[in-house]
Amino acid sequence: MQHFGLKDDAENIDKNCAYGRSTIASDSVQVVIKAQNLNGMADKFNDIKEGKYASNVTEPLGRPMSRNYNWPKTIAENR
Repeated sequence: MQHFGLKDDAENIDKNCAYGRSTIASDSVQVVIKAQNLNGMADKFNDIKEGKYASNVTEPLGRPMSRNYNWPKTIAENR
């Protein structure tokens, strides 16, 4: 089977040769997950750093989204 990009190319191109660049090897999933396991003070420092993001405040993992509405007093009493 011929690659569609080589359809109208020159006849002297080797059809059995692969073109392009190979990808660089990356870390496996196990290494990445283990790197996220923080203990003690490192966990606290990470929480402080993550706390600056609005999505961390309004959409915390494992809890429903908090929109932090400021309802008028009359509506808040009827809720």
